[in-house]
Amino acid sequence: MDIKLDESAGRGSLYIGKIDNKVGELQWKIHDDYIEADSTEIDESLKGQGYGQKLFEELVRHARERKLKIKPVCPFVVKMFERHPEDHDVLYKG
Repeated sequence: MDIKLDESAGRGSLYIGKIDNKVGELQWKIHDDYIEADSTEIDESLKGQGYGQKLFEELVRHARERKLKIKPVCPFVVKMFERHPEDHDVLYKG
């Protein structure tokens, strides 16, 4: 599974597929010291196959590399942090 990063104009996303034909995407707003994860979408035909999990794992890796925290707004990202306390080192607590 090839996950691509796109960041510009105060927004970012990780997506699966092509820029004009995404089958999965996790989006965020960029702030000074954290990113606000506000949307996750997976193609209906692919739900339940781990695509969201992979996007979340890549988001956590991205935040660690950039020394940023993640503020979960999207219900999926909130749920993933509840399931994965080992990733709370990047959880925004502000």
